[in-house]
Amino acid sequence: MEPDQKYDPLARYDVMHGGIKVGEVVKGIYYEGPPDFRQQVGRIEIEESPGGLTLTREDGTMFVLVPQHQA
Repeated sequence: MEPDQKYDPLARYDVMHGGIKVGEVVKGIYYEGPPDFRQQVGRIEIEESPGGLTLTREDGTMFVLVPQHQA
């Protein structure tokens, strides 16, 4: 994770929980449902901090956001 990372609402991110990918954020929309991540999830909040980016789901569960690097 990169320190002081800024959230880009047009980028793609992996949503990680306990080291496991549980979803994706694509252009500001959070999707769950492995393996293809097509189930759109409700309201989310994304926070920037010195440790990186976090996503909080409406039920209060927190996740780590990891930018996807396009080849």
